[in-house]
Amino acid sequence: MNTGDVVTAAVIVGIIFLLACLMAFIAATPPRWRTGGRSSSPAVDTPSDRAEDLLRDMLDEQELLELRTRGYLDIVSPSHAQRVYRIPRFPERVSVLEGGRAKWELCIQPAKPIPSADVVAMHKLMIEGDEEEYLARANWFLPYVPHQWDLP
Repeated sequence: MNTGDVVTAAVIVGIIFLLACLMAFIAATPPRWRTGGRSSSPAVDTPSDRAEDLLRDMLDEQELLELRTRGYLDIVSPSHAQRVYRIPRFPERVSVLEGGRAKWELCIQPAKPIPSADVVAMHKLMIEGDEEEYLARANWFLPYVPHQWDLP
């Protein structure tokens, strides 16, 4: 093998190396359409991230504070005086309060699992959009009040 062949082989190996580095860089960098046009952020939003963003956009500051600090969101009934729906932050039944006291618990869930922020948004939108349909679809339960079952 002469020096010309060695140089040619070195150039070919160098080009292959550069192509491999370029392909690795492209594979590690998410496309701009998956990052919302932000090329500096390599993380891709998850469904839970998008659900949290949507919920933050839907709620006002007071509702967000209530949800974060208390773990539930109170929605005043659009059609029943003194009624409040208490929507829990994580999967539980929705409490129906009348005059500040628990009257019922409602269970209504999506057919497939979705992020918990989407479940909170679903309850809020259904109650405010068509409360009677929401009540018709829900399964009703008596509230669990531990002290009412205790014997003296």
